[in-house]
Amino acid sequence: LEQDSVNIPFLKLRVRSAYIAGDYQNVRIPGERLIRLQETSLSALTQVVVAYFNLKLYTDCIRVCQYLIAQGYAVENIFYFEAKALARIKQFDKSNELLKTCINLSISKEAEMYYYNLGINYEALRQYKKAIAQYDTANYLFKNPIMNFNSGRIYEINLKNMQQAQKYYTKYLALAKPVEADEKKAYQYLKERWGKKKPVAPKK
Repeated sequence: LEQDSVNIPFLKLRVRSAYIAGDYQNVRIPGERLIRLQETSLSALTQVVVAYFNLKLYTDCIRVCQYLIAQGYAVENIFYFEAKALARIKQFDKSNELLKTCINLSISKEAEMYYYNLGINYEALRQYKKAIAQYDTANYLFKNPIMNFNSGRIYEINLKNMQQAQKYYTKYLALAKPVEADEKKAYQYLKERWGKKKPVAPKK
């Protein structure tokens, strides 16, 4: 490094060795040189991000995160450290937005079907509140209105709680865009029965 201070492989090695040793101060100079050289090594620069965070240099941590994102590295770990650094400087709204991005990146679309099938299984076991909890989770994560329909159906048919049933059906009717013939038929039925009704008092 004394002979060639812009030798990228050596700079990356210097970052890694200092990082592994927990010598975060000595991650800074080679890390900043990599950025000036427009190096985009995700591994080395992630170590720079973590070093800045551990040194409580939160604005520098955010800057390096944003550099990586601008270079096309929109990955969960980078968003997470930027969110943590933003929270430390009390920019909580921005931090929350990035944490929501992390959630979307970390949960695969297949998870919706897992929650849906958990709900079906709990229904079969007559554990209706647990079934509704699975449908609620699937709806929260993936915004699929059919999950509100499923919860409303349980409240109406199994739990005989018409007030809760209407709450879920109203959410379903507000968001659903049925395509299949069976769902269109169910949607029309619900719209006629529940669409304009006032809240129903729960049965005693």
